[in-house]
Amino acid sequence: FAALCSVSLVACSGLSDEEENLYSSECKKFVEENAPGQFGSFGFDMKVFDIYKKQGKWVVEVGYKRNHDHGDSYSVRLCVVDPENGRLSLPSPLNDSEWQK
Repeated sequence: FAALCSVSLVACSGLSDEEENLYSSECKKFVEENAPGQFGSFGFDMKVFDIYKKQGKWVVEVGYKRNHDHGDSYSVRLCVVDPENGRLSLPSPLNDSEWQK
């Protein structure tokens, strides 16, 4: 997570590949660590569906499903990256409309 603090954003040009990979990786770990009861002892397949900027922060859409589930259906959690202070947050599922695209 310390590396997140050292990445600087290039204004108006979006994320670099390095930044996108870092935010994706950190948010997948953050969702797994901070979504109690959702992961348990099961293995999960996680993927990033989208990254976009909103309210001056980067929002990462992290999809997840149990490895043993059949089908292509993923649940999604939003991870908000604040590059200025190096913080990640997970909006409440009841309040994530503020951060949806």
